[in-house]
Amino acid sequence: MNRFLRDEKQHAAFNLARIKRGDKNFEVVIFPEKAVDLRSKYKNKEPEEAELLEALKSTRVFKDAQKGLEASEEDMKEVFGVDEEEKVALEIIKNGEIQLTTQQRHEIVERKKNKIIDYIARAAVDPRSNTPHPRQRIESAMDEAKFRINEFKSAKEQIPEVVDKIKSIIPLSFKTEKLRIIVPAVYTGKVYGYLKRTENVKKEDWLDNGELMVELELPAAGVSDLIDEINNMTKGDAEIKRLES
Repeated sequence: MNRFLRDEKQHAAFNLARIKRGDKNFEVVIFPEKAVDLRSKYKNKEPEEAELLEALKSTRVFKDAQKGLEASEEDMKEVFGVDEEEKVALEIIKNGEIQLTTQQRHEIVERKKNKIIDYIARAAVDPRSNTPHPRQRIESAMDEAKFRINEFKSAKEQIPEVVDKIKSIIPLSFKTEKLRIIVPAVYTGKVYGYLKRTENVKKEDWLDNGELMVELELPAAGVSDLIDEINNMTKGDAEIKRLES
């Protein structure tokens, strides 16, 4: 049996993600919050390998993790079409059952609720006064609307649902800004991936000198954070310009 399984049994129960296909069971041992975040962010796309590894305590795929019984390559190939454990592990996390304790579920829900409230507090204003709503008012509106946070969906994905539910309780108006960013060729690899993940890119163009030009439209409240991140990734060498909306 793997050492990490013996250690886990001695000190605490470990969390599993599992999926059952026919009479075959497949399990991986996970860090629950990381696994939930991975499913939330990459439901329809592939994550970076590093992010997958952060969600796994081990890349081993088991048929019974409690007993330390590993799934065979033949069974993985038959069910998933591949016998590479990392690819099978990703499939299990994305489409299987992720075990959470009551406390873990509560902490994840609270974290996502706070992200949603923070976003609305930064991005929206009361159109009657053109001032932001206090966090407490937004939280009260969510409670009044009886909105239930889904722990397996990203906070970003749930924001439109929350806004739709609470806009009859508190009036909301959102402002957006447009940016044009030119990224030096030496930084395009990591910056391009980051920008695409924001899902705010409206136009992209690869210039003859290898530089990347993108135009984005995003909530005004998120502009400063994005500019800070781009400057950090490019050591301040990116050209960033605000465009007229």
